[in-house]
Amino acid sequence: MLFNEKFNPNLKKLEIYQTDFYSLDKAGLYKIDSPEIWDFSETEEVRFEFFPFLIMRAILHKKLTNESIQLTNLPLNSKQVLSKFASSIHLNEFFSGIFFPSVVGNNKNYTSKLKFYEKFIPKYNFYKEILNNYYVVCGGGILEKENTLLKPFVQELFEAFRLEEQKGKFYFRTQKNSYFYPLGKKEEPQIFFVQERENFLIPFYFFFIQIENK
Repeated sequence: MLFNEKFNPNLKKLEIYQTDFYSLDKAGLYKIDSPEIWDFSETEEVRFEFFPFLIMRAILHKKLTNESIQLTNLPLNSKQVLSKFASSIHLNEFFSGIFFPSVVGNNKNYTSKLKFYEKFIPKYNFYKEILNNYYVVCGGGILEKENTLLKPFVQELFEAFRLEEQKGKFYFRTQKNSYFYPLGKKEEPQIFFVQERENFLIPFYFFFIQIENK
């Protein structure tokens, strides 16, 4: 169980790192053993980039423990940011201890432009496009069955958002590995930086794309 930064040192990392995906991954997507309580009372700042990782964790947490992650002492501004990343229906399903009110037009059943969402378990996925200081596309979900053919999924993201023509960052996470690709280096071969991660018991895909505003 995660009560505060004393018991969850990963929370403190959120004050230090900004857009370091490896640190965000370490803080949000580590092994889930039991129902969790996340206490933000001693965390000065929660980075914008962390919330999609937290939502993905909450989805995995719900599937593995059949319970929601309990949030306590989440600052109002952080609650507002978290609300941007998913509908209130999703947030109230995967988090407890705090209520996310419905916003008109916010809880419509979205139709993702990504075909691979058909391979996710219904209700165990999320997807969001946000215009912040840069354009963010993020999402993920639990796969109905494990799929080892990663290339079609990554290729679909590159084609859907024309990533070969963009500048920014691309991060893709599976149950076993993470894949990082810096966008905007057309003169160099397409090289993904791969890191082995702690293996989750259930297959999932998660992605976070930052595109610099032109």
